[in-house]
Amino acid sequence: MPSLKPQLQERLTVERDGEELEVFNWVNITQHSTVRGHNPLVQTDAVEIGAGDASFSPDAVTAWVADELRDEFQVDPEDHGIEVVDVESDEVNVL
Repeated sequence: MPSLKPQLQERLTVERDGEELEVFNWVNITQHSTVRGHNPLVQTDAVEIGAGDASFSPDAVTAWVADELRDEFQVDPEDHGIEVVDVESDEVNVL
């Protein structure tokens, strides 16, 4: 049975520099904001990034997810201690 393309998988196990790493291609984010009617300022507080539909934070996400987080939510996963892995890189083997 053929495996799914990496971009279609929700999580991937990869090998990089001889080390296995679980990389999530699906995350959830919770972003708390405060909106006041008397002041045109929206205050956005801490952002929480969960692995898939879980509440724990992933150690790594794909470059595709990182791009979407940056473009759509102005959230950089690396600012939250989450590594960004390009699974199409020559240095990374998808297991």
